[in-house]
Amino acid sequence: MLPHVARCGLAEFCDVFCETGVFQLEESEQLLRAASAAGLRLKVHADELTTLGGAELAARLGAVSADHLLCVSDAGIDALAKSAPLRPCAGDGDVSSDAVCPGAQS
Repeated sequence: MLPHVARCGLAEFCDVFCETGVFQLEESEQLLRAASAAGLRLKVHADELTTLGGAELAARLGAVSADHLLCVSDAGIDALAKSAPLRPCAGDGDVSSDAVCPGAQS
């Protein structure tokens, strides 16, 4: 389906929610690689509820953005910092959630 979507100009981006219980890391990588091969640009919602490695995946695959990142690891932060022009961000809802992640500071 991804090649058809890209070929017909139905989407510019492929956006995956890389999170426990949604798309696991391996599933996210498989989907994002297929989307990239089809010519779509990549976006990742990552490490919002658990530290899964989605930030590192976004950096490794050259995603244009990695969002949420409430539970991003130090390795994920380092990977994102080295992967310009990737834009990491946390949305409004994130800062008001009750999520508590290892290493988080208030």
